[in-house]
Amino acid sequence: MAAPPKRDTRWVRNGPINLGSFSTIFLCTNLENNKKFVAKTVMAHDLEQRTSIEVERRLYKGPQPIDYHYFPKYLGFNLEKQCREMGNVDVCNLFLEWVPRGSILQMMERQKGNLKEGICAVFCRDILKALVYLHGQGKVHGDIKASNILLGMENLKLCDLGSGKVVADGDVLLPPKRGWDPLRKRIYTTGTDGWRAPEVADEIEQLPPSDIYSVGCTLVEMATGAPPQKVPRIYFAENPADVDPETGYRRASLDLPCEFSDPCRQFMEACLAQHPKDRPTAAELLEHPWFKSIPLVYPVPVQRTRGILKNFWGLEPFPLSSQAGLNNMENAKTGVQICYSTS
Repeated sequence: MAAPPKRDTRWVRNGPINLGSFSTIFLCTNLENNKKFVAKTVMAHDLEQRTSIEVERRLYKGPQPIDYHYFPKYLGFNLEKQCREMGNVDVCNLFLEWVPRGSILQMMERQKGNLKEGICAVFCRDILKALVYLHGQGKVHGDIKASNILLGMENLKLCDLGSGKVVADGDVLLPPKRGWDPLRKRIYTTGTDGWRAPEVADEIEQLPPSDIYSVGCTLVEMATGAPPQKVPRIYFAENPADVDPETGYRRASLDLPCEFSDPCRQFMEACLAQHPKDRPTAAELLEHPWFKSIPLVYPVPVQRTRGILKNFWGLEPFPLSSQAGLNNMENAKTGVQICYSTS
């Protein structure tokens, strides 16, 4: 019997912190310096999982490596034999910076509700800044949603690039669906239903404007506290009469809470334009009047050094209870306005 493969003793998995569609995310410790990082782990024999992690690795380490200001830092990649935590199968590990404050979705779950307009504006601004950079490199994220956006100390970071693509690589063509025009082009697309643009859902194209549509869906998600497909109005048009005759795309009818301002609603409508050519670019949206009509203050944590998290899973990344005294103390020390969003 062959001896089991030697395990890398320089680092250890502490436990899983997230289970995605194609991967398991583990919090890990570097035993040489005791620093935390995450391992995005997929089964090596699963073609779909392996492809996803290879796409993400290429986006990070391609001819134009990604800047880490708006993305978790890339730390490395390896193949691991007989991973115990994954059932003794061979796995691929993508090592990334740990962002301990978690995702926007986890923030909403802790608060048990939606986010207020000011926080939505700050978060949309940061998402757009990241997309200006990514789209400027000719890359598409492919899966913008609250669970794929992490709260860094100073700004948001987009994660899960496994659904991304390099525009210059072109599209992967698929065979036509039964009953469709056999000459109609059909491509492989990624993303999550409810956040996907009409042209992505219909497998026509997936380009930077598709990410912009997903930003609009994510705004609705943050503002309502629910996934876009679960807001009161309908996302996908089941009735043929709900298809726009001019564009051939479905009419989207996502909506925001009534207390949200008109500039915010106009921003959402610009993102959700049905035809991709009618959507502004990320750079153009950064100049939208919405961002000039409301104070933009990123929610920095009250405790910057000690005890931001007592453990790595399920606790508040920054206090959300009434802490006027702590807030005043932080303001006095740093001069930074602390902004919290509560439902």
